[in-house]
Amino acid sequence: MWMQKVYRNEIYFDNAATSRYKPQSVIKAMVAQMRASANPGRGGHRSAIEAGMTVESARSVIESHLGAGAVVWTKNCTEALNQAIFGLNPDGTVIISTFEHNSVYRPLVRLEQQKRIKLKILEGENGLITPDALNAAIDGDTALIVLCEVGNVIGTRQPVAELSRVAAANGIPMIVDTAQSLGYGLASDYGSVDFVCCSGHKGLHGPQGTGFLWINGNRHTLRPLIYGGTGRDSHSPVQSPEAPEGLESGTLNTPGIAGLAAGAEWSFANLGQNARHIAMLIDFLAEELKKIPGVKLIGRGESVLSFNLGDLGSTETGDRLNEAGISVRAGLHCAPLAHRYLGTLKQGTVRIGAGVENTLKECELLIAAVRRIAASTAI
Repeated sequence: MWMQKVYRNEIYFDNAATSRYKPQSVIKAMVAQMRASANPGRGGHRSAIEAGMTVESARSVIESHLGAGAVVWTKNCTEALNQAIFGLNPDGTVIISTFEHNSVYRPLVRLEQQKRIKLKILEGENGLITPDALNAAIDGDTALIVLCEVGNVIGTRQPVAELSRVAAANGIPMIVDTAQSLGYGLASDYGSVDFVCCSGHKGLHGPQGTGFLWINGNRHTLRPLIYGGTGRDSHSPVQSPEAPEGLESGTLNTPGIAGLAAGAEWSFANLGQNARHIAMLIDFLAEELKKIPGVKLIGRGESVLSFNLGDLGSTETGDRLNEAGISVRAGLHCAPLAHRYLGTLKQGTVRIGAGVENTLKECELLIAAVRRIAASTAI
C-alpha cells in the first residue's frame, strides 16, 4: 500500500461519511497555518497577507480541477448547498432525484413549506436520471435542478455532463452535490454545471469542517447566507454579494482550507490509482456477500455498497459488526427518499464505504464477521 494505517485496532469502512486516511501533506499544511496563525483579508501586515495568499492559492487548486470560477469556502457540503439554494432564491418548480441527501431535500422542503417552490422528484432505475427523462420533466415553470452526482446509499452515478447540457439548453441553472464523487473517481465534465458543492473530508481527504461552493465562471450572483465582516467595503452597512468574499462573512478556517487544498492536490494526483483500488475492494465484497445465506445486496456503486441481513435491523447488524471491531454505517444515511424508493425505509441498510487504505485482508475479515452474524441469527 502507498500509505500507512493509523488505527490498527479498528477496521474502518465508513469512508463515505468521512475518509479515514489523511495524507501527511494535509497535516503538515494545517500545522504550518496553526503555528503562523493570522487572519486572511483582515490586515496589511505580512502574516495576514501570507494567510490571504494561502486562501487564494487553495482556490486555485480547486479551479485547476473544475475550471475557472469563484470558489467560496464553507464548513461542509451542506452549507455550500444551502448557500447555492437559498442564494438563488428559486421561484417555481425545482427538480431533484429520489436519491438526494437531506442537505438538498430539507432546504427545498423548507422553501416548499413557504409556498415559494414546488418539488418535482424524478425516479429512474436505481435512481438514475437519463437526459431524456430530465428534458421531459422540464417545463415553463422549472426554476432549478439540484442533483447529487453519486448517491450515498447505493452509489448511483448520474451522467452529470449530459444532464447539465440539457439544463443549459433549457436555460435552467443546475446545482450538483459532489460530496460522494469528487476525488473518488475519474474527473467529470462540469463545463455546463452552474454550481458544484463539495465537502473537504471525504474523497478529497481533507479535514472535517471544510467544504466549498464553486460558481462556474462566476456567472451567477447569490444572496449571502450569512452577513457580517468580509474584510472589504467595511465603511458600507450593506454587504456586497460579490463572490467569493461576499459569501464568506467572518473569519475563515485557514488551517482547514490549507489542509483541504493539500488533500485535493493529493486526491487529484492519485485519482486513477485510488479509484481502481477502491473498485477492486467493492467488487470483492459484493461477490463474497452474495454467497452468505440471508444477505440481501441492496445495491453498490464505485465506492459504496449497501446490504441487509434478512429482516435484522440494519442498526443491529451495524452494532454487532462494531463489537467485532468493524466500523460501518447503518440506518438511513440522511437519505430517506432513497430508502423509500429502495423499500428499506423501515429497516435501513448497512453501508460499506471503502477507502484508499482498506485492504483485501480487511474485506475478508468483514465477510467473516457477517458470516458469523448470519449463522447466529434466525434469518
